[in-house]
Amino acid sequence: MMKRVVECTVMLAVAVAAGGCFFSRAPQLEINEYAPELRPASRMLTAMQIGSVVNLSGSGREFVIRKKNGKVICDESRRWLIAPEQMLKNAMLIHSSSTGADRVSAEILKFEFSSDMGELSTLVRFRFRSVNSRNEMCCVAAVAVKVSDGDYGRSAAALWEKLLNETFNKDKMVK
Repeated sequence: MMKRVVECTVMLAVAVAAGGCFFSRAPQLEINEYAPELRPASRMLTAMQIGSVVNLSGSGREFVIRKKNGKVICDESRRWLIAPEQMLKNAMLIHSSSTGADRVSAEILKFEFSSDMGELSTLVRFRFRSVNSRNEMCCVAAVAVKVSDGDYGRSAAALWEKLLNETFNKDKMVK
């Protein structure tokens, strides 16, 4: 009888311990999501088509951080509401400058936050094509903006705006 009580007690203890393992929840990681706050353009693009916008940077909605030692990591507690390629495409659709090209496509080569510099940066290759020419013009542009007070959404909008203002400046464009 005593043996039976000990066996039942041990089995009950194992069941309770196993139930605690199976039914307990892992601690939840708080995730902060950021989106660029793009402002409407003062005037529309002049009949320019947006071609493909491709992200080759290795970052998607994940928040990519470059550490001081050059190591790149993904921060699982922060992410973008939309992917970088969609951010750039949205910014291109509302940008107020004209390139003189009829079609533009883009490849994002880098999109990351530098923790030691406190900057959000990108490197993008643009391809411009005009209907009147068979030639395609290529332009690689790199820009960075400081992130103030952890406002990544506003910084991302400023980054895309700065990139497009510098890239689509007609005076700098080579025909």
